[in-house]
Amino acid sequence: MNIFSTTRIAGILAVVCCSTVLCAQPSNSPDCQELRSRFDATVNAVKSSPAALQYSAYLKLLTSVSDDPADCVSSDIETAIRHAEQQLILLKIGDKTFAPEWIFHCGEIDARTLHCTGPEADDTMLNGAVLGGEATLKDSVGILPNSGLAQLNVSESLAADVVGIYVIDRSYSRDGEPPVRIPIHGLSIPLSKLHTMKSSVVIVVFRCKDPLHFRKCVWFFHAANS
Repeated sequence: MNIFSTTRIAGILAVVCCSTVLCAQPSNSPDCQELRSRFDATVNAVKSSPAALQYSAYLKLLTSVSDDPADCVSSDIETAIRHAEQQLILLKIGDKTFAPEWIFHCGEIDARTLHCTGPEADDTMLNGAVLGGEATLKDSVGILPNSGLAQLNVSESLAADVVGIYVIDRSYSRDGEPPVRIPIHGLSIPLSKLHTMKSSVVIVVFRCKDPLHFRKCVWFFHAANS
């Protein structure tokens, strides 16, 4: 059962409507060109701005694009939002800081498996690699020390609530073992929870008050002795 879910009535109506050819606009249509012009103008306006301002601008643009059945700009806006988010959600371990290797935008999340329902294929638990459009989720280069804490730092500009922090060993994830939820104490993760894992996956799920609803942030690490 998906207990982390949000009904997206507008999205459902758009899918129903645009099941007919008449509803979709070709990419060279005037409406699509106007959306592309708005997106390009936003990119040029914020490309040198801090990540928080980029995030705010792109989210505002996405919210204003209420009807984009031909996906003239929606996917590009979500990609831009993700790039900004990767600078606003960080794990600090010792003197090193790690951005999420991927952030999924989810309409709903399965409470047991953490499978994300959204525009991208969620193959997080299969092999540490997932294809989302043209993006490839690479294996981690993070090496965990033997002890200490991993501190989660989240920008206030995201207005995000932490639903949970989870860990799983990729060595066993193919057997159907679900991620293990760990207690949240000041958004820190004891590295002892991960040190016994050969190839650990850290997953943080956020609930956000925006049209993208949930975020599933994924980090891959290796133990120091692996």
